[in-house]
Amino acid sequence: MNHLSKQETIARKQVSDHRKQMEKWHDVWNKAEHQHRNVSRSDPRLQKKIKSLKNQRERMEKASETFVEAPSVEEASEFRFDSTVHVHGSKQILDFSLEVLQIANKQRSKQIHLSIKGQEKVAIIGENGIGKTTLLKKIMDELIQYSSLKIGYMPQNYEDRLDSTKTPIEYLETTGIKDAITKAYTHLGSMKFTKDEMHQPIKNLSGGQKAKLLLVKMILDQCEILILDEPTRNFSPLTTPVLCRALMAFDGVIISISHDRRYLHEVATTVYELTSDGLTKIK
Repeated sequence: MNHLSKQETIARKQVSDHRKQMEKWHDVWNKAEHQHRNVSRSDPRLQKKIKSLKNQRERMEKASETFVEAPSVEEASEFRFDSTVHVHGSKQILDFSLEVLQIANKQRSKQIHLSIKGQEKVAIIGENGIGKTTLLKKIMDELIQYSSLKIGYMPQNYEDRLDSTKTPIEYLETTGIKDAITKAYTHLGSMKFTKDEMHQPIKNLSGGQKAKLLLVKMILDQCEILILDEPTRNFSPLTTPVLCRALMAFDGVIISISHDRRYLHEVATTVYELTSDGLTKIK
């Protein structure tokens, strides 16, 4: 095996192992988050477990930064947002206010205000269970009601937006127009979907492929506002930088939740922290 082949083999194994670790981590995290939200917020054992999981994720992210780089050929997908999508820099996108944020009749936050103008890329951070996903959905509802811009949404639970019985091609293209079908195939190919994956039910796809499918839909629909709940969480260390570069170049609006340090540093132009007292701008 020559040096480049060996380097690529190591890089791919590191990515594969990391992906498996992250999938296991997300399974445990989702269970802990469900308990924290619905069982007991004061259980010291649960608080300790959540803290341990956060530290574990941070260690895995730091480890991924030292991975061997794959030579020349990038395993990552190619995210290409339509260059014709453009939101004017002076356009008022959102002026949102919420007196009380509740989950299951329990107050999580209060006196929330968020104003977005132009091509802003907003990220919201905050403690587990504070209500970030609920807030993001309320913001989306407001935009759907009052904005004339086209909106794309990546939920935390992908199945909220995907029909798991359809194939990716069926999900993306319903008109039957040949050129549109060809375009769907081309975009899926650039996202590293195999022919088999394009024609099998969505329920059989990995979390990463489902996330890519939602992004392809936003690209094909020429969405001007992207609402993204942890957009990088199921992507490999090779794909995440490519997605971040594409989102940086996107000429529209992004409203997101993220814990990814790279995403927060490279993509977000504004970062807010959601606490029990509302939204605080920290970047």
